[in-house]
Amino acid sequence: MCANPFDDFISFITQKHGEENWVTVYKSIPINKGSEDGGMYCALVSPEKAKNALCQPNWDLLIGTDSPGFSTSYENGVGNIRYCTKFDEDLLRLVLNRDFYGRKNNYTEIIEEFRLFHNLYYHHDTSSYLAFDDEGDEVEVIKTTNDEVKIRKSYLRSFMAAKQMHLLLYFELTRHFQHLVGFNAEEKNESINFTIYSGASYANGYTSFVRILGKKIIKCDPIENCGVCPFEKKKTYQEFIIGGDDHEPKMFTCDPAFLSNYFIDKSGAAHYLTPVFFRKK
Repeated sequence: MCANPFDDFISFITQKHGEENWVTVYKSIPINKGSEDGGMYCALVSPEKAKNALCQPNWDLLIGTDSPGFSTSYENGVGNIRYCTKFDEDLLRLVLNRDFYGRKNNYTEIIEEFRLFHNLYYHHDTSSYLAFDDEGDEVEVIKTTNDEVKIRKSYLRSFMAAKQMHLLLYFELTRHFQHLVGFNAEEKNESINFTIYSGASYANGYTSFVRILGKKIIKCDPIENCGVCPFEKKKTYQEFIIGGDDHEPKMFTCDPAFLSNYFIDKSGAAHYLTPVFFRKK
């Protein structure tokens, strides 16, 4: 029996894809880069529709934009024209691939809803999207190039929880061989569905190809785990020494709810501007 030419890729898909700190939600591997070509894409789907999506390994949508437009249906020979904001009604694309047919350079976009939900800032110099944590520090949330988009897992899972939608991760990889290779296999379970098949290569200098095509589902967390108001994560506050000595230090929390300020005097509580001193070590 021939060895599976996708053992390494299957290991990545089943064990790491969607679980790493940075989730690849779009990737393009052109055939002119070597002996491989393929791609990755993603979409959000409702829990009700997710089961149907995993019934077959084929992608449920093509890489693109799902642009608004008009749809025409007929009933008793009479045409009904209606305007549609999107045609893949059951699926929500996170990445939009804009194509201007050679007039301008193509580029990728992240849907507005995701950017506004996390209040992301687009950094032109690095082609990345930034958020700002409670301390005001920059957090890189999305990395983009023409061929790849990665989203930080915590922010992606937060959006999934808020939307109460599962994540479908689509993948396709074709490997070309100079000798004749034939291999067929498939796998299907509650979280993944893929098929492997082979044929005559369409790449110059190669005889045959083997292709894996499929999808994986990552289920969303409960809405309470989205971490956004009113479901913020409970903060933990450090205690600091604000007085006393090594034998009897006077300590107090930095939780503003328990501190006095210029407007509210909480009996026995330290003022929120109380100096705190640290040893160099």
